[in-house]
Amino acid sequence: MKRNLQATIILVIIFVVLNITSYLFIDLNKEQRIQKSLESHLDKLQTHYEVLLHHQKIRAFSAYKSTISNKKVIEILSKIENSDLKQINILRTQLYELLKTKYNILKTEGVLQYHFVLPDNKVFLRVHKPDKYGDSLTNIRADFEYVHKTKKEISGFTQGKTSHGFRNVYPIFDNNGKYISAMEVSYGSEVLQNNFTEISKIHTHFLVDKHIFNAKAWSREDILLKYLPSSEHTDYLITMTNHHSKKVCIDENHRRLLNIKRQIKNNISKQKEFSVYTRYQNKIAVISFYPIKDLKDNKIAAWIVSYEDDEFILSVLNGSIFLKMLSFIISIVFFYFIYKIITQKELLNIQVEEKTKTLANTNKELEILNNTLELKVEDALDSLKKQHKLHQIETINNTKFSVIGKMSAGITHEINTPLTYIKGNFEMLGYDIDDLPSSDIKSRMIQDKEKITEGINRIANIVEAMREMSQVSKESKEKVNIYHTIVMSLTMAFNHSKLITNIYINNKQFDINIQKDNYEFTSYLQKQRIEQAWIIIINNALDELVKIENFDTRKLNITIKNENNFIVVSFIDNAGGIKDDIINNIFEPFISNKDSSGMGVGLNIAKKIIEDQGGTIEVSNYINKDEVYNKGANFTIKLPSC
Repeated sequence: MKRNLQATIILVIIFVVLNITSYLFIDLNKEQRIQKSLESHLDKLQTHYEVLLHHQKIRAFSAYKSTISNKKVIEILSKIENSDLKQINILRTQLYELLKTKYNILKTEGVLQYHFVLPDNKVFLRVHKPDKYGDSLTNIRADFEYVHKTKKEISGFTQGKTSHGFRNVYPIFDNNGKYISAMEVSYGSEVLQNNFTEISKIHTHFLVDKHIFNAKAWSREDILLKYLPSSEHTDYLITMTNHHSKKVCIDENHRRLLNIKRQIKNNISKQKEFSVYTRYQNKIAVISFYPIKDLKDNKIAAWIVSYEDDEFILSVLNGSIFLKMLSFIISIVFFYFIYKIITQKELLNIQVEEKTKTLANTNKELEILNNTLELKVEDALDSLKKQHKLHQIETINNTKFSVIGKMSAGITHEINTPLTYIKGNFEMLGYDIDDLPSSDIKSRMIQDKEKITEGINRIANIVEAMREMSQVSKESKEKVNIYHTIVMSLTMAFNHSKLITNIYINNKQFDINIQKDNYEFTSYLQKQRIEQAWIIIINNALDELVKIENFDTRKLNITIKNENNFIVVSFIDNAGGIKDDIINNIFEPFISNKDSSGMGVGLNIAKKIIEDQGGTIEVSNYINKDEVYNKGANFTIKLPSC
């Protein structure tokens, strides 16, 4: 009993360790696959952002070139240096009248600011706001200071007096090459967001650091910039556009991000791009954050945030749960039967010990008798003692075999049916995976399938010969199409059979897509049990056919027909037939035609199942002199029709 307890504790420890290891491996694989998906979303956001920003720069540069190509513009800007205040005001009005039509066109392309600043950093003309001029941008707009100093163009995100934006500032020279002014063409963040939504089909939020954003909303004729506290982070404001609403982008989004707020806050503090995901309303949303730096101090001043649904991550999460459940169930079944073996062995040892004690007591009695008998009697007793020892050994062996036989029958009854069901259904799942279009996901699913199949096969090998031999199935009989059950059995065995031979059913080659109701042969049967019998007979034929080297010469034909109120099913192969010395006993347990595998119980189980359905099974050898491999076995089954 003590040894049994120790063995149980060891089994429990191994069970826990194996399951923890399996779960850790599944979780590691899950996290790696999810991380790759998150990285792809982040790459997608970065790529679209850079492409859209590049197109903005191209349009801004085009506006710059078309402006300086106008000789009148250069002429006006060249006169400013030597003009008094009155003349400067006249020049400003002339430049505005010259460019206002152009600005209206640029405005339709999303341009917010069309701007001219003199070398002393004072505003000469805001075409977008002609009444506001003469103010200094020193210590406010570092991009203008850079252009004045270097006489080179600059582009990037920065905060201005009234708004943030993506600025493009260019130097302007007179006809003699003298630097006379800087020109700005800038876009607001809402233009970028609209392009993401309408062109890239990606919903985005533009978040601005509220500590550097101190401007009031300013309006144009066709747009009003709005800023509200964002749902992503308390330190950032969201830019509202026509594609955003407070209900969806702030209130509902706050609920969606509730369980990852801390994760977002920690990642934002690292000042690097990142992606996270969350489950909300049975969907997976991937949220990607890409940082935008301010030209002034090269610090992050804003984030572009994308929202996309991801069915792949949802399938990975659900798949990991399924794999964990499957791993747990398999390990429970496996360790349960190991436990049963250990307990049965302990019981066997107890019985052997009791028998040994009984025999030891008998020996003592015989020794007492031996001391009182004469020499001849002693000789006789010596002879009896030798015979008794032989009998003792035989009794112990018989007891062991009896207990092992009962134990095997119990284990076989407990495991065979669920194991057959698991293997068959998992092979069906494998076919579904094989039918998927080629992709990285399919490759990973195939790898996972192979690992699970290997685990199931290990259990199957342990109980391969321990099939149900006596217990009557509790499954009720129903009206069943026998042709349908044969097709289902061939489908379950297809992954194995396709590597060995082509199978024909009623002279039509079987494939995985064959119609299951081409023929109708009905009988009252236990559907799952009769399918089990077909699988046993099919696998028995395949095990023999594989001995033939050439695939094309192997044959397995199945015929089904009505005959005198019976349905007659024949399985005919050309694998050489059954040996004459065992053919009459082939359905007896532990009789096998195989040289190197099997214990000979499969056909016995098949016979028992068929007889339980009210049918019969017979076997015979046949010879066809017209073929090279001309000898084989013919299993004929008769079942009552209805």
